[in-house]
Amino acid sequence: MLTQKALDKRRVLQDFIGILQDRVNLEDYYSRNLEKIGESLNRLIHGKDQMKELFLILRNYVAIQAEQSRSLARSIKNDVANELSQVLRNEGLW
Repeated sequence: MLTQKALDKRRVLQDFIGILQDRVNLEDYYSRNLEKIGESLNRLIHGKDQMKELFLILRNYVAIQAEQSRSLARSIKNDVANELSQVLRNEGLW
């Protein structure tokens, strides 16, 4: 039987894991939409003028931001949320 302190700890950690999962979902959403913006910029790249260079720079910037966001989401999910879940399981709180 879990003590009240253990139950409170479990609830707080579960809430925190939920917050982290919300952040993961947000980063995934953000990266997918950045990729869509990059695809839209691709349609604007044509010709050999200064605008083409601008759109290429913007597209590359957006692609980098999307990858960074995706990487952050993966890190939160794999490194933090899963570790906390494992701690809860190991302590018999999950």
